[in-house]
Amino acid sequence: MWQSAASITVDHPITGVGPGLFGRAYREYRDPLMARDKLASAHNFYLNTASELGVLGIIVGTWLTFTLIKASWKTWQSAKGRNQHLRIEGMVAALAALAIHSSVDVFTITPINLILIIIVAYLVTGQRSILDPLPEGQTRVAYVFLAIIVAFGGVLLNWDRAQGLFQSSFSAPYEEALA
Repeated sequence: MWQSAASITVDHPITGVGPGLFGRAYREYRDPLMARDKLASAHNFYLNTASELGVLGIIVGTWLTFTLIKASWKTWQSAKGRNQHLRIEGMVAALAALAIHSSVDVFTITPINLILIIIVAYLVTGQRSILDPLPEGQTRVAYVFLAIIVAFGGVLLNWDRAQGLFQSSFSAPYEEALA
């Protein structure tokens, strides 16, 4: 899978094969003797991202990572008290552990991605109480990002449903499994 992901990246260096299309492209690159049609990712987030999104995806991902680190640092600096500092440090540690684990896996299931979204949101916004003044911001940008997150969640729900149907086909009688 990793060799195929590298080959896909070399063959489609700028934009990759498209988001979520590694499994389809993998069918053309895999060794037919070791073929498994159910594979949808390279089981390596970084190779998977490179093969699906190309150099542009790597650049955007690197920029987003840098931006998250910068925002996390600002949130840590503005945190009040040791408990908030520990919470932020724990979340950064969790993301670092996930980044390491992502070298051998790709997480596409909704529950894990929702946890990631919550952690990232907290690292960007920090903890506020009802007594803190509301931060100034751009409402239009917030609604655009909310729409993006809702659309992303909808896509993930469909992926989960497709994976669930695939898994349940194993327990169906042979004649019904294909359908």
